[in-house]
Parts: sequence; C-alpha cells; structure tokens
Amino acid sequence: GKPNLQRYFQVDPAVKQQFQVMLAKSMEKTMEQVGQQAHKMAVELPVLFSDFISEVTLKYRADRATLWVYDGMDSLWTLFATEEGDATYFSMDSSAGIAGSCFTRRSILNIPDCYQDARFNSKVDQQTGYYTKSTLCVPVFPGKSNGSSKPVGVVQLVNKLVDGAPRKATGDEESLADRFKSFAEPDK
Repeated sequence: GKPNLQRYFQVDPAVKQQFQVMLAKSMEKTMEQVGQQAHKMAVELPVLFSDFISEVTLKYRADRATLWVYDGMDSLWTLFATEEGDATYFSMDSSAGIAGSCFTRRSILNIPDCYQDARFNSKVDQQTGYYTKSTLCVPVFPGKSNGSSKPVGVVQLVNKLVDGAPRKATGDEESLADRFKSFAEPDK
C-alpha cells in the first residue's frame, strides 16, 4: 500500500521542546542585542547633534534646547548639562511629560507656563538645577515616508528669551517650528 508519510514527519516531543527552548533563547538574545543597540544610539545621538541643537537654540532665541531621542523601546533619552557643568543622561517614558505628549500626539506643543501644565515633569529641573518657564516642543520624523511614521524624537526649546526673561513662543516661532517639523515629517 501507500506509505504513511505522517509517521515520517512526526517530531519527538522531547526534540520539539528542546527546539522551542533554543528558539526562545535565541529570540531573547537577539531582542536584548537590538535593545542594547537602540539604547546606545539614543544615548549617543544627543552628543552627535550638539551643533544642531546650538543652532536651533540661537535661531529660536531659546535659553536652551534639548533633543529627546526615542530608543525604540518606549523611552525618550537626552543628555543634560547640570549647573555644575557635568553631563548627565536622563530618560523617561515616551508618553511622559510635555516632550512625551508631543511625541505621542505627533504635534507641536507651545506651553507658556510649564509649572501650570499637568504634563510637566519637574524632575529634570530638580536634577539639573534649572528653572523651566516656557517650552515649545516639535516632533522629529525620520524624513519623508508614509503618514504612519512614528517620530524618532522631539526637539524641546526651553525659555524663549525676550530682554533676558523667559516668554511664551510667539506665532512667528510656532510658524518656524511648523516649517521645521514639516521639513522632516512624513507626507500625509
């Protein structure tokens, strides 16, 4: 008669279990390596873009600007200089704070008084010794792509200065920021 092919394709349950364990360990190691690379990139990018941040700070007449980089694992990372001049990394959940809200909503946020906004995370001010009055946050997209692209980070302009005092960003700054965002955002 006919050969029983099912018998040839049966896998011993012990071999099947061993294969599943090996596959799970391999996937876990691969995901760990991907996570480490994403984390490394998120930590190093703010340093690489320091000239860009300096230019943005001058152009928008902000006291400071911060580049928050998404690590691909639900966190935003940045590098801060403390009042003592030390560099310190800071991370937060990608939906936390004003920058996180900008990231998840994929829209510009212009906040005149950060301490009056429930989304504001004062931990950064506490950690750096700085006082944030106002902020303008702009999501950054990975170049022109489809409209479903997720931002790769957020540029946060802090304390627009007018005569040395922090003020809310004007419509002109929002327009500039919108053009900056449109330059890097995906086509809709």
